[in-house]
Amino acid sequence: MKTVITLSWRNLWRNKRRTMIGVSSVFFATLMCLLLKSVMEGSTNYIIDTAVERQTGTFQVMSTGYWDDKTVDNFITADENTLQKWEAIPNVKRLTPRIETFAMGWNGTRSKPVVMIGIDPARESQFSQIDTRMTDGVFLSQEDEGVIIGSRYAEIMNLSTGDTLAFVGQGYHGVGAVGLFVVRGIVRAFDPQQDAACVYTSIASAQEFISMPEGQTYVSVILQNTNKIHETITSFRQMATGDDLVYRPWQELIVEMAAGAASNKKSLQVFFYILYVVVGFGLLGTVIMLTNERSKEFGVMVALGMKKRRLIEGLFIEMLFINLLGLLTSLAIAFPIIACFHYFPIQFTGNLKESFETQGFQPVIPFDISPSLFISQTVIVSCITVVITLYPFFIIRKMNIIDALRK
Repeated sequence: MKTVITLSWRNLWRNKRRTMIGVSSVFFATLMCLLLKSVMEGSTNYIIDTAVERQTGTFQVMSTGYWDDKTVDNFITADENTLQKWEAIPNVKRLTPRIETFAMGWNGTRSKPVVMIGIDPARESQFSQIDTRMTDGVFLSQEDEGVIIGSRYAEIMNLSTGDTLAFVGQGYHGVGAVGLFVVRGIVRAFDPQQDAACVYTSIASAQEFISMPEGQTYVSVILQNTNKIHETITSFRQMATGDDLVYRPWQELIVEMAAGAASNKKSLQVFFYILYVVVGFGLLGTVIMLTNERSKEFGVMVALGMKKRRLIEGLFIEMLFINLLGLLTSLAIAFPIIACFHYFPIQFTGNLKESFETQGFQPVIPFDISPSLFISQTVIVSCITVVITLYPFFIIRKMNIIDALRK
């Protein structure tokens, strides 16, 4: 076998043009698959990661009854000491407590329902960086009794900074919730629908409005490594004093977006199946050409006494060498390109830029650089190459020596 491997390697360079044709076929096939897969996976993951980072968190801590009955009665109690202990858990990047309740906003002439979100301004500015999306006025302070409203909501209600807005809602245990709030600023929310029906105030102000004891409706947590979400949740459970808390992962919090991403990946997978078929036929055409070109050579070698089995083994090893050279070359070229566009993403301008920014995303498309990308694509192209190598195997087995020598 060592002799066959040596002869196969030397035979590659006996006809450099033929070898380069085979290597180029594998190279371009792998490079195309890597680049397309990287940009598609990167764009999908970026949208989900942004939604998780700025809106829901990797998971949320809430009471057992809140998911089915989203009222302020189903709240959790997480004081500052508890929040600091949770922040100290390994793998926790940052967290923020929130209170959500519904109310009717009225400006004296018109009314519109709104979602009031009580936030910890200091933690929220680090968590979602919503303070960077202010279009007018100032962001909230820790004990602020005013509100900041969505830009679309401000347009609908004809409000500006300094105006007073009245809210009527239902508070803790069914008590009436009524309050007057001064508009401190206007913010452009990440979600267009939320931008038309959202109001932010401090947690203390929200608790006073709904007559709620010290507590929150949920706490959003962002992890440094999302692959360790189950281990981190276990750490939270061990620190909890009771069994009245549940931990909802982001897949349950943004079901529609997660389902859309899964559907998008399935659609893209169909596209890649078609791409693999195109790549396979391209490689097959190259192998057919190279096999027919060497048919006389094969006939001479068999006529001189070389067994067809040894000839097939040598040809198979040659194809493996060609596949390996093509894969290594494509990885060497693709990795710097993908890494460049991963750390310096493609920037959009014009209408696409405005569309992305309206949705709360930066107008960029980063490439995916995960190891699984390179492993999966190289394995797939290698499998295609190995399957295609069966063509010369059948040709040599059925080869007529006389016909081959006459070519």
